Amino acid sequence: MQLNNNIMSCFISTSVSSVVGNLTTVAKDYIESKFPRNYFKEVHVTTEISSSEMKEDADDVKKKRLPILSINPIFMPSANDTLMESYPRWRRGGKRYMFRDTKSRYYPVFFDDVNDIYVWAIPNRIKVNFEMKVKVASSMRQMDLIYYIRQRMGTSGYSFLNEQRLETEIPKSIIKGMTQLTGVDTTDNDQVLEFLNYLQRYSNGYVTRKNNLSSGNPMYQFAYGSNILIHGESGSEGDKEKINMVEKESNVSFAFSFETWIPSTFILESKNEVTYDNEEEYVFDDENISFAQSFNIKPNRIRGHKSELRWEGYVTDVNKTIDTVELESLFTEKQKKVIRYLIDNSLNIDEVFEMVSFRDMKELVKDIDYTFDWDTLTLTSINPHQNYTHFVGLYADLKLLEENFKKIKE
Repeated sequence: MQLNNNIMSCFISTSVSSVVGNLTTVAKDYIESKFPRNYFKEVHVTTEISSSEMKEDADDVKKKRLPILSINPIFMPSANDTLMESYPRWRRGGKRYMFRDTKSRYYPVFFDDVNDIYVWAIPNRIKVNFEMKVKVASSMRQMDLIYYIRQRMGTSGYSFLNEQRLETEIPKSIIKGMTQLTGVDTTDNDQVLEFLNYLQRYSNGYVTRKNNLSSGNPMYQFAYGSNILIHGESGSEGDKEKINMVEKESNVSFAFSFETWIPSTFILESKNEVTYDNEEEYVFDDENISFAQSFNIKPNRIRGHKSELRWEGYVTDVNKTIDTVELESLFTEKQKKVIRYLIDNSLNIDEVFEMVSFRDMKELVKDIDYTFDWDTLTLTSINPHQNYTHFVGLYADLKLLEENFKKIKE
């Protein structure tokens, strides 16, 4: 991929209810797999966010064909995000946005390396607790079931469900950008079908096109594989239901949680620019509420004929008129040899290299706000500011860099 690809990003509030519905279906299948086939005569979910296939007719509930399994999913927005926080997100300040090594760092949604069109996803971690209750006919069956659950499923600990299929909607702004890049006329049904086939061919999952039941507008769903972390939250316990002092039915309760990831940001990357105004899109209907915030990011890794080699943050000391930072670690041995060659031969180093300093992503003025000594590879900040984020960008003319390196070896 080219260093100066265009970026369009869409930060979204996913319809979490649909994801929880997916996970509830997976949880139902998971629990049923731990018991003999057809052990549960009824399965009910206590919230409306579950999938419709799990809902039973009200008349069947009254019949109380035992055992009955009840599932209560509880969404936990404060899931431990330690792992996902290790993913690099964009840095934003003023009008400068930066993504770093998208190919190696972000989850690939769509990968067309023929036409240089890519879609990546930055994930968020979510957690859903499942409170399970099984109603059985007697206290004797209750005791057997408690022991069975402890032996079959354990009382605590972690395990994984691998390669489970979850679905999320691809933001409309990303789809609109891709139709621009591919020249698809969205009013032509034949072209729309061909576009869907194109998405299928290069996607890292399965893409379907369906109509939103509330609005009637088309949407594109991306089905992705996800590993689900299962945690047994507590052991099983029982209680009894008495009628006229006679035990009629008994319950066994137990709980576990699912943790997995969902896309929170989609990134469209292409060598060609997408014409799309920065905007916020809100969706609010009887079913859900969500939003999508989209913006274009211009290429910023090229300065004239020079390409960006490194981008690093640094911290300045406050209450000083002059502050120096040693930056030798930013340079490779090859680059340091070329710099030494240029200095020793009194050649113009500015034609090959450029070091630029930024404060909160605003480019500073050389020789007024900062200086850089190529001999010692030291940056000097003049009147540094407190509580500001500082970055340095190292740029080089790659052609001249190689030409001078060849001269060193001759």
